[in-house]
Amino acid sequence: MTSKFPYFLILLNLLAINGEDTQANCEIDTSNTGAVEYVCPPSPYSTKTSIHVYSKLLIIDCNNTEVLDDTVLPRGNHNNIFKLVLKKCPLPAKGFKDLVNRFNITSLKELTFTLGTAANYTIEANELTGLEELDSLDLSESNILTLNGEIFKNTPNLSILKMNRNEIKLNENLFDNLQNLTNIAMFSNGIRTIPNNTFKKLTKLKTLELWNNKIGDLKRGMFDGLKELKLLELSKNRIQFIENDTFKDLTSLAYLNLAKNVIPELTRKVFENCRNIEIIWLKYNGLMFLRDDVFSQFHKLEVVYLSDNNLMELQKMYSRVRKTYVKYICLIIL
Repeated sequence: MTSKFPYFLILLNLLAINGEDTQANCEIDTSNTGAVEYVCPPSPYSTKTSIHVYSKLLIIDCNNTEVLDDTVLPRGNHNNIFKLVLKKCPLPAKGFKDLVNRFNITSLKELTFTLGTAANYTIEANELTGLEELDSLDLSESNILTLNGEIFKNTPNLSILKMNRNEIKLNENLFDNLQNLTNIAMFSNGIRTIPNNTFKKLTKLKTLELWNNKIGDLKRGMFDGLKELKLLELSKNRIQFIENDTFKDLTSLAYLNLAKNVIPELTRKVFENCRNIEIIWLKYNGLMFLRDDVFSQFHKLEVVYLSDNNLMELQKMYSRVRKTYVKYICLIIL
């Protein structure tokens, strides 16, 4: 009984405050443990919509409707909610802030949005107007093709940004208004290249996930400015060549994953200034040649994954590297 009490209060608030508009012809179900559920009937513009209210989380499931008709949604007083999830929904006609106001969410910190059946969306800057307090934004699996260059001007406090499984192309100014970002995840986007200086203003970024894209050559300038980056995930791309000094600004990098690319050779200059790398993944690359000094700057290096390559004289190189450069190194070749 004690665990259900907060949710009973939520239901009372909805019924007391919303009056005639509260019901919006929606059925209310409190049988689910820990949640109040609304099932709103189809309108001329939308299919059945389900709304799940938890103590700090509100989920709207649009069931792939083509239009999000807010007139069928109940109003409510949910100033305790800090996370809003929209599943299989179209973009709200008046932006996300209109939904936030309808449910009286006063301190939204996390927003997750997955688009419904529509394809190749372009998200404009006004979609995120009024969400200045937002800390985490997840736009994964939303069929997004392009992002307006000013898209994030209204979310300056974002620290976590996820845009996985879209078709987004990077542009040089995309992250200019997001100088508080610490985590970016953009895997499975079909990204082919990274314009120079794309991340230059992201001086607080710790994690950058770009795996399972179509990135080709890595060139000097692509990762400039990322002096606090700890993890760079570039596996399952199409990388064939890495230009010298590509990673020169990554002085804090500890984990680098380059597995499952097509890199035939690496030299010492590729890892210029990367003195803090602890683990590096190089497996499944078809590597044929590694110079003896390729890891000479990795003074904290512990593990190198080198399985499924075509390296010659690996044991000889291992002996020299271990003696000369680091206290402990394990080259895993299983």
